[in-house]
Amino acid sequence: MERYDITDPKLGRLVISPNRRAKRLVFRAKSDGIYVTVPEGCTTQEIERAVETLRDRLSVHQSKLERAIIEVGYTLKAPSFELALVAGDSSGFFLRQRESRLEIMVPRAVDLKQEKWQEWLRKVILEQVRKQAQKELPRQLALLAHQHGFQYQSVKINSSRTRWGSCSGRKSINLSLFLVLLPEHLMNYVLLHELCHTQEMNHGPAFWNLMDRVTKNQAKQWREELKGYRTELF
Repeated sequence: MERYDITDPKLGRLVISPNRRAKRLVFRAKSDGIYVTVPEGCTTQEIERAVETLRDRLSVHQSKLERAIIEVGYTLKAPSFELALVAGDSSGFFLRQRESRLEIMVPRAVDLKQEKWQEWLRKVILEQVRKQAQKELPRQLALLAHQHGFQYQSVKINSSRTRWGSCSGRKSINLSLFLVLLPEHLMNYVLLHELCHTQEMNHGPAFWNLMDRVTKNQAKQWREELKGYRTELF
């Protein structure tokens, strides 16, 4: 059986490739669509059910392949800082700080669409977000701990893209640098979540009672709101 296409309303082009040696469905996201290897005889309904099961994961992989080009005019706005790409007449790149706004000055003659410049810009932007996180998150964590009577051993900032934070049994807290891109109340929700784990390590009733106390009964509402955000920049 020959290869054929299916169009999904959100994922776009699905390229279906029947293979007599395939024992299960295998998905691969590529720049021109999502390629699906299926056993011979696999029906469209079976493929659609598999797509629904994996939709969130496929969307993440697809978005990474469809990263937008970073151009002059790009602006990253966060609650406590702003970063922007600005064209300049200099012969090289440089950073300029204007109060809470950091500007990356770009020579007009540079073709930013070249992959080498795109990768460089992603690294520079990520490093500036990391610096802001290292300055802001430990300070805010200490403030919330003092306000609510929590104690913790240490705090580390990492670049995790799979979780916002974690707390070990030794009360060591790890926080994703991407937290500084969240609205302030959601950033505080994650910090309080990890602080509550210094007293309640699981997510049982005692944990959520504690979370309700420190968030004035907003914990579950904020938890649902947080699901709409991703730990990614590009």
